[in-house]
Amino acid sequence: MTGLVFLGGGGSEAAEAALWAEAFPAGSRVVIWPFAHRAADDRRAAGAWATEALLAIGVEDVDVWVTTEPALDRRLLDQLGVRRRRDLDGVDVVAVPGGNTFDLLQALREAGLLDLLHAHLLRGGSLYGGSAGAVLAGADVDLARAADPDDVGTTDTRGLDLVHGHDVLPHWTDDQEAAARRHSRASRRSVLAIPERGGVVVAPDGTARSVGPDDVQVITAERTVRRAVGEEWSLR
Repeated sequence: MTGLVFLGGGGSEAAEAALWAEAFPAGSRVVIWPFAHRAADDRRAAGAWATEALLAIGVEDVDVWVTTEPALDRRLLDQLGVRRRRDLDGVDVVAVPGGNTFDLLQALREAGLLDLLHAHLLRGGSLYGGSAGAVLAGADVDLARAADPDDVGTTDTRGLDLVHGHDVLPHWTDDQEAAARRHSRASRRSVLAIPERGGVVVAPDGTARSVGPDDVQVITAERTVRRAVGEEWSLR
């Protein structure tokens, strides 16, 4: 991986403003994958929200991929009001917003888009993951069961593993600490816990940085380490 990974806690664009300012500089070319929603209308709504929020910060070149299918009636695309490209050539950032983590993983895996995303990162492109998209970037998504129903019956819960062996827990609140510690003890993986008003940037060398405005936590079976806004540390 040579691209940056931006992990959001799942709050609004205002709550994640510091992270968005870094992830989506003005003039960026962005593709939105709203596949944490099953229905096309829900994907369209998630894409419209993200597009409007990006326009507000000066990002105008935005594509929303509503379907993972390789062939789609052009008239349907026109009705949905979106464009769609089947590759990521020239794309700066792939944005994966929230929804159901298990639906997201299944959709991307079945369509072969996980490989496409890895190739994008290897070329130096970036990934923004918010909520379900942030969980997906971790080593495993199983900890999402506390919040998301697994109606698709996921048996292989491996994530993208872009956070150097950590699992990612967005929407973090302090009352989740005991559950996160139990998860770490059972999985033998650290948990990167991100509040809704927080974000983390992960560099290719495994350096992480908390961008705030709220601190993040790294939770293991033995302890919790608070990472203050602006602090850098190694995930390795």
